[in-house]
Amino acid sequence: GDLWPPIIQVIMGLERVVAVYKPVYFKSKSKKRSFWTIGFSIFFVVSSLVAGFAMAWTNKDKKVKYYCGRKAAFSNSYGTFIYVTNVFGYAAGFILNCMAYCKVKTFTSKNEKNRNMARLRYYMVISAISTTLVSIPNLISLTSVLFEKV
Repeated sequence: GDLWPPIIQVIMGLERVVAVYKPVYFKSKSKKRSFWTIGFSIFFVVSSLVAGFAMAWTNKDKKVKYYCGRKAAFSNSYGTFIYVTNVFGYAAGFILNCMAYCKVKTFTSKNEKNRNMARLRYYMVISAISTTLVSIPNLISLTSVLFEKV
């Protein structure tokens, strides 16, 4: 569950950057793009979940000392992987959306700009809220692994 949103954020950001910086390429590859982005998302999440369940199965007899359910159920290293994926996924999605926003702001006509700018603003707001509400708490949990208590 926690792996889909950051991957979607990165894909949305990449899609907007490619649409803005390489519009001809973006339009010509629209059918293939959907297949590859959905395929990559499913592959990443399924392989991550398989690894997590394998870790949980091999460590099923060990006692846990964490309050976090992910670390307790799967392992400290898998919990850290999820935190890192969330922090960097949301941050990367936000940065990519900002890049696309800045580029669109500088070069498009007024009619086209209004349409694209509205979409980019929505993506930026979603990315900013996600980064704030998910990445910051996950970053705190991630640093608590390294520094005991944050």
